[in-house]
Amino acid sequence: MQLFQVNRGKFISTNEEYRIDYVPYSGGSSEWIISRKNSTDAYFTALTSAPTLADAKAKYFEIVKAVA
Repeated sequence: MQLFQVNRGKFISTNEEYRIDYVPYSGGSSEWIISRKNSTDAYFTALTSAPTLADAKAKYFEIVKAVA
């Protein structure tokens, strides 16, 4: 499923079920969080994270492939 860039730190799937968000932490560390809408469609539940955007996209496509 295709990803679309919303802004520099957010990507959303075409059906808006998944998203990848950049999350900076104090102290200079950061990570990319891959999440999916929960059953109420009101909140997202974090599935996994990755240190780089490339890693996050790879994990996202693995998750989507496994669900399909």
